[in-house]
Amino acid sequence: MKHILLVEDDPNIAKSLLFIFEKNELIADHAVSLTEAKDLYDKNKYDLFLFDIGLADGSGIDLTKYLRNKNCEKPIILITARMDEDTLLNGFEAGANDYLRKPFSNIELLARIKSNLKRIKKEETIATYKSLTVNMDSRTCMYKNDEIKLNRRQLDILYYFIKNEGKVISRDSILNFLEIDVTAFDRTIDSHISQLRKKLEKANVEEVKITSIYGVGYKFEE
Repeated sequence: MKHILLVEDDPNIAKSLLFIFEKNELIADHAVSLTEAKDLYDKNKYDLFLFDIGLADGSGIDLTKYLRNKNCEKPIILITARMDEDTLLNGFEAGANDYLRKPFSNIELLARIKSNLKRIKKEETIATYKSLTVNMDSRTCMYKNDEIKLNRRQLDILYYFIKNEGKVISRDSILNFLEIDVTAFDRTIDSHISQLRKKLEKANVEEVKITSIYGVGYKFEE
């Protein structure tokens, strides 16, 4: 199921939206401020963002800029009662993909979410960080002009790391992404990552490293 971050400080609107998401098998986290939203973003992986423009501690446009500066490429839909040209322009320049004007229907909301998720589906098959690229369609990993031979699990893990670059990633989240029972022994993941490190080192990949975070998991970083 798709995971959405909703940032809305009106409790009635938020309650209504969360109900719609639940009825349509969409998982959603809810934040009421920029501060809370940033904290949730740092801790979770989302497929789509829905931000109200007017918030108590800032603007949904500011939050959009924050995510884009973090190299987040997921779709962002802004909710607003205003549709003046300056507001629209500022939102799109900040990196928003779409707008919802209040009041909106459930049908329009779900249609825009579906459209934005569908639009990026193909783009998500490729993960790139600096000179390292993982293509999930061709099942290849390229560093500059050379291919690094990885097995199925190693390729999947590297793709997940690149998509979550800079974040601390728990073993459970890796197991969930790989669709492996989370009760599986942690050393299964450790072994895959150990081999992945060796292959990246052998290929002279010096731009990134996989750091072990004691008691938590890993971090893929420069």
